Parts: sequence; structure tokens; C-alpha cells
Amino acid sequence: MTATPICGYVTAWDVPSGVIADERGARHRLVVERGCLDDWLELGLAVPLAVQHGPVITTRGVHQTIGTMRQFRADDFGLLALGELDSDETQPHPYHAALSQSVADGIAEAIRHGHLWAFSVGWATDAEIPHYSHGLVIPTVRMAQAAIREVSVTDRPGLPDAKILGIGEEATWIWDYPDLASVALAAAGR
Repeated sequence: MTATPICGYVTAWDVPSGVIADERGARHRLVVERGCLDDWLELGLAVPLAVQHGPVITTRGVHQTIGTMRQFRADDFGLLALGELDSDETQPHPYHAALSQSVADGIAEAIRHGHLWAFSVGWATDAEIPHYSHGLVIPTVRMAQAAIREVSVTDRPGLPDAKILGIGEEATWIWDYPDLASVALAAAGR
């Protein structure tokens, strides 16, 4: 089993998200405060890597995850993460070459072609999200304390700056770049 590295910002500090909804359907904007993940980061936990916060269904079955995000680092821009897409060993399909590809390899190809280009985080937080039944008011919720349950690759990020920055050898190079936060802040115009 081989793994393909993946790297990027899973969140940016103090930037409002687009309008998102929680499990109850409560629409809100989310602001991730700098330092809200400090306690969680001290635990050094890895989290599952999924696609669009759900399983991937293929001809070979249901795959709950496609890898693991193993390392996290907070900087002036946000939370940078380094993980891996797990490639399973596949047998060649006798009739169709695309069916011989592993699920994670297919996701890596979708990332390289720009079909999946961002990250989205599954949060664990006790932040209170008010629910307005009429939907005219969209509150902004500031997360002061949180943890990460999972990270997903997506084409619909809640936070606009939560982007995949590299995959494969490029991911490792980006993770090791000495002042990535300055580059990311300049690119975001902040």
C-alpha cells in the first residue's frame, strides 16, 4: 500500500465563511478565531480524510475515507495540514482500465485536474448557532474553542481560503516551505 501526500490550508483565521448550514439546517457564517484549535493541536491527533463529508461509492464497494490528515500546524494565515491519500492495491480490471484505479488514486487525479480543489472541515464545537425560522437573518458565529473531527476534499468549501495547495511531491515541498503564511496572506490580499 502506497500513500500520496496532500497539503493545504484547512482553515483561515478570522475570515467569515460563506453561508453554511449545520446538522439542524441552521444557516450561519462561521469565523474561526486564531487560537481556537490550540488545545486540540496539543493532542497531536490525526483525523480521517473524506470526500464531500461522506463516503465514496464505487463498483468495489463503499469507502468511508480516502486517507488521513496526520500533521497540523497553525501559522499567521490559518491551519496548515499534511496528510495522505491511501492507495490500495488493485487488480487490473479485464475490460476497463479506469476500474483498475484505486479510489484514492482517482481522487488524486480529480484534484490534479481541478475538480476537487479545496478542503472542508467537520468541526466539533460547542459554539451556539442561533436558528431563525424565517431565514432572513444569517448570524455570524465565532468559534473560540473547537476540535476537528474530519477533513474533506471538496469543490464547495465553506471557507474560501481553505485550499488544497499540493499533492504528491509538491505537498511535501509546500509543507516544508519556511514562510508559507506570508505567501498565503499576500495571495489573499491581507
